[in-house]
Amino acid sequence: MKKMMLFVLALCLSFTAVDTAFAETAVTEATSAEKPAAEMTAEEIYQAGLEAFGAADYGKALEYYQQAAEAGHKEAWGTIAY
Repeated sequence: MKKMMLFVLALCLSFTAVDTAFAETAVTEATSAEKPAAEMTAEEIYQAGLEAFGAADYGKALEYYQQAAEAGHKEAWGTIAY
């Protein structure tokens, strides 16, 4: 009985951790999607490019990388060079 209760507790905790991680990702995506690139810093634009790349939206990712590079982000220059 104790093993079953521990299993259920562990399962509940793991679902809570996963739910929290997804909620944080959703907030980050909503924040970057709401803010126009003109109002974003070079780092924010680059991060939006990373998010787009992670979502397999490669065209949008390239646009963000180019904008970040134009804004002076050094890593973005290396990303679009390939």
